Amino acid sequence: MKPATTITKVCRVLDEFRNHPSIGITDLAKNAGLLPSDVHRILNSLQSYGYIEQDQATKRYRLGLGLMRLGLTMFQRHDLRDAARPLLQNLSERLEGSSHMAVYDARAMELFLVEQINFPTAPVFRRRFGATEDCYCTALGRVVLANMDAASLSEALKHCSIEKKTAKTITDRDMMEKELAATRRRGYGLDCEEYLPGVCCIGAPIHGAKGDVIAAISVSMVKQQFDKWNQDSLASELKAVARQLSALASQDSRLAGLGPMPRYVRRIDTSLGNY
Repeated sequence: MKPATTITKVCRVLDEFRNHPSIGITDLAKNAGLLPSDVHRILNSLQSYGYIEQDQATKRYRLGLGLMRLGLTMFQRHDLRDAARPLLQNLSERLEGSSHMAVYDARAMELFLVEQINFPTAPVFRRRFGATEDCYCTALGRVVLANMDAASLSEALKHCSIEKKTAKTITDRDMMEKELAATRRRGYGLDCEEYLPGVCCIGAPIHGAKGDVIAAISVSMVKQQFDKWNQDSLASELKAVARQLSALASQDSRLAGLGPMPRYVRRIDTSLGNY
């Protein structure tokens, strides 16, 4: 079905605020590919509902409290996150690491954080909820990328600003593909000082009702602590929680978070044999 023209324009305007805390009409129109007159009318309508605010001093526009309230409502009703929180809390306590959960937005090709439990003695990650994760160099991202076909993976990587986060970050395409193949084979992803020096992370996928990877969880800890673990044992702990969440998501469609990924994500068997 062809989207309504007006709705499409509104969405293009709102999307620009993801990368600009505030912006003027001229720049907004240019970035969104719209006429300034169209942008002005859209902003006025959104402003009347509190979704957009204007700074009277600078005349620039920013997102309003109306959108914040909508976002918080969705966040509070995210069933998968609610189910994951006590499990991640328990996981953090058992492994003495910081645990995380992220959901993949297939439309924007971005992985974003929806839950985080910081353990007192583990590295503290001061990431805001909704912040995007770097798929190519994090354990969370790798378990998502590992389940894409070659064409879709190539497209997803185009949306990543691939750069050296640390001296150990994999940026070579061939090496990256080998690491993703290993992730797919193992059923879990690794980040050994690739995102932050001295910090290691291990991640596992969460499957939806149709076997799609709909989210991922991970645990991070300092390298000295990570090295004390038997890697297979650590992975088993993480995958046990991922299986619980996958089972919940499979039983109840409301726990599918943002819903299944589009057709380009490879279907995978969620039986214990794949873990």
